[in-house]
Amino acid sequence: MILKNTKRLIFSAALTGTVILTGCSGVGIPYSSKPITKLQQADYLLNEENRPLAAERLIMEATALYKAENDQNGLGKSYRNYADLIISPAINDKWKNHYVKHGFVDKTVTYDNRLEKANDYYKLSASHFKLAEQQDLAAQKYDILTNTYYNLASMTIINFNNLEQGCYYYDRMQWAYEQNMKQNPDARPYSTNGTMTELIARDKKSAGCP
Repeated sequence: MILKNTKRLIFSAALTGTVILTGCSGVGIPYSSKPITKLQQADYLLNEENRPLAAERLIMEATALYKAENDQNGLGKSYRNYADLIISPAINDKWKNHYVKHGFVDKTVTYDNRLEKANDYYKLSASHFKLAEQQDLAAQKYDILTNTYYNLASMTIINFNNLEQGCYYYDRMQWAYEQNMKQNPDARPYSTNGTMTELIARDKKSAGCP
């Protein structure tokens, strides 16, 4: 089940150091070769400037880079961003005529089937996050695993309407964070919304987790 598109935080930095969660703030979008920066810029263009065409191009560029790097976490992010884009309110606004006439960069997506295709992209995204989970667990990369569980938790609740499973992933996120702090006791990760534990607790409460 697809729920309405919603803004969300993307943990893009390793938790072994400082984590600052910010979006692009400028009107002009400078070139970057980093796929995570491309996704952040795409999110800004779509949600703040109502520019889905430019956002779509950046998402596709990021996806290609993540594929070349075999980055499962990155592919999970980019496919989720693309699903968000094709059901964005912007597509129903002034860009409707363009997408009705020309479709999307992914030519299997049309204006009429975009809700169905978004669901496919959300499922594809989740499958890559789950692959990343297994890789991160095996490598004991608990900093990255914290990010992976965050993405799985928010996606499971927002996009698949599965509260129980989403709450489980939030609990796993807390566990991964604690394991990371044991590995890196000198690390001082934080977000603009407080400590990681506080952030997880707030998100769980907001979602309705017990």
